[in-house]
Amino acid sequence: MRLRRVVIDGVATAPLHDARGETDRAERFWNWAMPMLAGLVLLAVLGGQAVRLWQADQAVAAGEARLAALRDEAAAARATAEARDAEGAARQADALRMARDGRRMALLADVTGALGDEVWLTSLMVQGDVLRLGGFVAGDVAQVLAAVKALPWVAAADLDGAVGLGEGTGERRFQVIVTLRAEDGT
Repeated sequence: MRLRRVVIDGVATAPLHDARGETDRAERFWNWAMPMLAGLVLLAVLGGQAVRLWQADQAVAAGEARLAALRDEAAAARATAEARDAEGAARQADALRMARDGRRMALLADVTGALGDEVWLTSLMVQGDVLRLGGFVAGDVAQVLAAVKALPWVAAADLDGAVGLGEGTGERRFQVIVTLRAEDGT
């Protein structure tokens, strides 16, 4: 059975109540709750993103600290390597100087042994495969040149310029350019 009509005592017709402009309690609740819920969801999403951003910043800071430590370690290693290289270069330069000076001393010993006591050497210079000798002799300069040419490590020997006379002693001043043989004997 369906109710089609409402009758109120003392009222001929039921008053018409138009509730279209009014909201009921459930609708008012949802009208208030939905924006709040959307705001809470938005805050949760933004909070999650903020946490991720903070974690990323922490990771970047840790990475930068690691990078700075690695740079410091690399700089220390580079400084150590450069010091080791400089030390090795200094040792190599010392070894070359000793070899060069040792060769110079051997050449000087051979020359002074071959020339004898009447020759006084004033200079000896070695540049590559050229030896320059300068000095004074009381005798003949040709004998000095012949004695130098007779040495086994001499490829060629010639006078460098004219023979001069010493001012006070009358000794002959000479300059000799000697081309050395290669170290392998050629």
